[in-house]
Amino acid sequence: MQRRHSEPSTALEVTDPEGRKETQVEALVIANRLAEMRLVETWLSQITSAWALPDQVAFAVDLVINEAVTNVINHAFRDSERHAIRILLRNGDDAVEIEVTDDGVAFDPMTRLEVAPAADLDHADIGGRGIPLIKRFSTDQHYERVAGRNRLRVRIAKPPLRDDLDLIVRHALFAGIEPTILEPLLARCEVRSVRVGEIILEPGQINRHLHLVLEGRLEVHLDRLDSGEGFAIEAGECTGEISVVDCRPASAFVVASMPSRLLLLPEAILWDELLRIPRISRNFMRLFADRMRARTQVMQQALEQRLRYEHLQREWDVAREIQLGMLPRRLDLGPEIEIDAGMTAAQEVGGDFYDVFPVGSDEYCIAIGDISGKGMPAALFMVRTLTMLRSELLLDQPIDEALKRINCRLCAENPTSMFATLVIALIDKRTGVLRYVNAGHDPILLGDRGVAYRILPPPRGILVGASEEATYEVAHVGLRPGDVLVLYTDGVTEAMSTDSRLFTLDRLLECLSEQPARSASALADRVKDAVKAFAAGARQSDDLTLVVLRYRGS
Repeated sequence: MQRRHSEPSTALEVTDPEGRKETQVEALVIANRLAEMRLVETWLSQITSAWALPDQVAFAVDLVINEAVTNVINHAFRDSERHAIRILLRNGDDAVEIEVTDDGVAFDPMTRLEVAPAADLDHADIGGRGIPLIKRFSTDQHYERVAGRNRLRVRIAKPPLRDDLDLIVRHALFAGIEPTILEPLLARCEVRSVRVGEIILEPGQINRHLHLVLEGRLEVHLDRLDSGEGFAIEAGECTGEISVVDCRPASAFVVASMPSRLLLLPEAILWDELLRIPRISRNFMRLFADRMRARTQVMQQALEQRLRYEHLQREWDVAREIQLGMLPRRLDLGPEIEIDAGMTAAQEVGGDFYDVFPVGSDEYCIAIGDISGKGMPAALFMVRTLTMLRSELLLDQPIDEALKRINCRLCAENPTSMFATLVIALIDKRTGVLRYVNAGHDPILLGDRGVAYRILPPPRGILVGASEEATYEVAHVGLRPGDVLVLYTDGVTEAMSTDSRLFTLDRLLECLSEQPARSASALADRVKDAVKAFAAGARQSDDLTLVVLRYRGS
């Protein structure tokens, strides 16, 4: 089989989406024979010269390719056949990237155990002893097995520009260190530019670099990228130090919150060279301690927030039990009046309530209201309102006077300054006479024989709990057999769709008037179904409470 190789390819310019020149690319294919390394050396000499690479970068490229390819030739093939090894070079603004691909057995050239040293130079094999050197003179190494082929990628950073060096020496890690000491070390490190939203680290990622923020800002999120629990990493700080210290995968997301420039310190340079300098070691410990304090503070705040949420959730659960426990369980007003009442609870505990109870041998009270606020305060205010409602309505007094006394008592014992809207209606089941008062609540709707629905004019009155001076008027209407009354809260008319439109009173009237309902419960179901279809899954922040009454007559 004839040896296969390609001449150095014509340089290709690869352009990023913004139109900037990003890389030049050259490729070479050789056979798996050590003699081919002479061809590689000639090719590399031409490429590094054409690209005008700095001496230390050219040296690193030559070393990495020679050692990696030698390892592949010696250990990746189990037969004596000739196989192809492809070498690819990319010349970027910040680094040179090397890619070595072969079709041998699964083999990572970066993990091959080094051979024992030879007795003397005359008996030493070429290559195979440079894995520590590859790691020392490159900033990143990555091996993967793809479609039955081995692929090794190595990144070699170019020396920082003078402007970058000025930023680097001002970083907190290098405080008090002479720039002349740093320049030879930093020449083997990469300065990387990152865009807004670019992810630098994510949970589970293997990290072998300390990332120093030279310009810009990063954000750390402990659980999710979109979580509000996190902290910023400003210029002069660092990230990735925990995984570099404990050699475990990253445990959080690190993302650029603004355009930033980072210095990537390989862990080998950090541990073997930089931290041997006492001042840098002390600076690193200070940065590490600051990061631990920031992380602890974020975790403490997250724990406090979780505990507050759990406490609030328990409070809401109790408030919901109180709210539902105060609603009437049995609605039987005799054959003269058919009634359906219910509440569809929102995710948050609202202040809706209703009540139905007899106030004499022939009269019934139907009340509906809405407490300002949510949660436990609203639930307790509702209990007081309903308790006063029953106690005052069972006394022999006009309905407007009863509402006035309820208002005064709520105002007098109201340390939280809460208030409520309220409608109280008294219906005589024999005569069909309806007397009602309205304290700032949505108006009652009347359907003549259950067909044409209209608004009953609300009598004058403001909400209860706001002013002890409030007075209320009474309105009357005579019901005929077949007439329907609808009482509701703003959770019906202000139900919101996914595009933030409200259901509105007009839609409610249209829904009620579509066609006569067979029963009060059927009409209530129609309204609830219409609201649900309108909301189309949108989250509702208020309860939906509805009372439908059909007067049948004696």
